[in-house]
Amino acid sequence: MKAPTPLTAKVSTIVDKKTVYICSPLRPVSTDPIFRANELIDNLKLPKDACTFAALRGCDPVAPHLFYPQFLNDDDEVERALGMELGLKALRSCDELWIISPRISSGMSAEIKEAQKCGIPVLVFTAAGFREYIGNGDMTDNCYADTADGVIDQKKEPRTLRELIAAVDMHKGTNKTLLASYNDGDLKMEVYSDGTVAARRHNRRTSFKLANCTDYQYHSAVVEDGGATPTHIDAETFLDERWELRLILEAEDRFMK
Repeated sequence: MKAPTPLTAKVSTIVDKKTVYICSPLRPVSTDPIFRANELIDNLKLPKDACTFAALRGCDPVAPHLFYPQFLNDDDEVERALGMELGLKALRSCDELWIISPRISSGMSAEIKEAQKCGIPVLVFTAAGFREYIGNGDMTDNCYADTADGVIDQKKEPRTLRELIAAVDMHKGTNKTLLASYNDGDLKMEVYSDGTVAARRHNRRTSFKLANCTDYQYHSAVVEDGGATPTHIDAETFLDERWELRLILEAEDRFMK
């Protein structure tokens, strides 16, 4: 058998972790056409953010209400019922159900009750973190109770370098906390609210300030006039890329010194 490549090994570690069912409303409740359209946009953004949150933490997210409406008409009761049936089938294979909304819709109610019947843990994603759901799937239940709404955006780690810099600026003057982390199995990095970046590879460690990660210059393999050609990359090039890209380059340079 062919030995797994580092990529397949990395994928398998994700697949081996828990599968989570994303439970949030899809159908708008407003009767105004404009408000209804905007509400649908928000209702689609919420599970997308939840899936991102889950995937970045090594989970396998399942969100049927993002998938089946691509080819089943949710406004057609027969096709909606089929989508619900397929969604419940997928739910039975999941390790947990995550409620990502203070409001329980009719579709969510059916999903929550099915999870409870199957013994699948039901968790509520609140501003304070996850807690066990103690309701019974009643549509009148407010899952967040007295916690803040919009919790996905509050809990999600920065994805781009621009977002990471903004997060550090926002936490100035507060207690030092972990803002973001990276681990590819070889290199580990942690970024803290005071702008400190700690990197480790095996027994080698280094640290530096996020503010020092500006323009980047390296020597390419192209040899001209008897030497390698230096290449300069402006800091702006990295701002909307994944934050770890620029920091990996910085850490690698420091490890080589």
